[in-house]
Amino acid sequence: MKGVIMAGGLGTRLRPLTFKRPKPLVPILGKPVISYILDSFVRGGFTSVVLTTSYMPELIIKGIERPILYSFEKEPLGTAGGVKKVAEFLDDTFLVGSGDVLADVDVEALYRYHKEMGGKATMALTRVEDPSEFGVAVLDDAGRIEQFVEKPKREEAISNLVNAGIYVLEPDVLNLIPEGKEYDFSRDLFPKLLEDIYGFELSGLWIDIGRPGDLLRANRDMALKEGKGKPIISPSSGIKGSAINGPSFIGAESSLIDCQISSSYICKSTKMKGAFLENSLIMDGCSIGEGAKISNSILAEGCKIGDGAIIDEGILGDGIVVLGNSAIKGRVFNLEGK
Repeated sequence: MKGVIMAGGLGTRLRPLTFKRPKPLVPILGKPVISYILDSFVRGGFTSVVLTTSYMPELIIKGIERPILYSFEKEPLGTAGGVKKVAEFLDDTFLVGSGDVLADVDVEALYRYHKEMGGKATMALTRVEDPSEFGVAVLDDAGRIEQFVEKPKREEAISNLVNAGIYVLEPDVLNLIPEGKEYDFSRDLFPKLLEDIYGFELSGLWIDIGRPGDLLRANRDMALKEGKGKPIISPSSGIKGSAINGPSFIGAESSLIDCQISSSYICKSTKMKGAFLENSLIMDGCSIGEGAKISNSILAEGCKIGDGAIIDEGILGDGIVVLGNSAIKGRVFNLEGK
């Protein structure tokens, strides 16, 4: 069975974390977020996959390291337009997914439901607290989507059941998408299919990582799922005299000496000594000095934090250096000045 994963988004709301990496490569427990939906596709039997991309494609290829096909867009074609570009590849019922959300889900059940209902399209749905940033759906008694409203005001949302960005489609649906033009599934295509599109509520873990706080929550929830309440520690890491509590993750070749870690996610090759870390994400290759305290923050790759520095609610871009005994509260820093 064949699938398409869309990976062309710019990730503007995650800047500065996405200045030097595309959003699909932002880490969840040390793995690119796109890895989770790729794994979901493979578990569901969708082993022939093409990935559509336009932003930093060379990093996507290097970061995924899997034998899949790629479609490159010189200019972004939108969600549906990008899938139309690979129409020759799609000769039977196929699956489409978004590569920039955390989706550790059961796509096989979605596919079976689509076949049972016999429609042209089936949209995966999930429930969220705030539906104002998503397409919101209402189902009729037969499971069809009878109403679909894109990004309503929170108080005007017709339900909390939203578009999860995963679809099963019949190939003739592609005939409705113009070739070589920017075209969107939610805004342009689905209104044409309302009489023949079904909705299916996903099972599994799905989280949009549009903002830094969402990225922290996605790491926490995946750590809870995979660690079952216990910290996940790579066997190649070096832990000495450190307390690690809550749903935490320590990546490969990281070194922690006399540290206090709570609900935090440390990627590979990070070195810490005598530091305190709470509810934070530390990407590859960082160093954190003695007595430093970091909470509710995200550090991109290669950051260096001096002894005694305090960072709370900070977002640091790649390679930021924080001098010893500095204090950062609610700030965003990036070397490129953006």
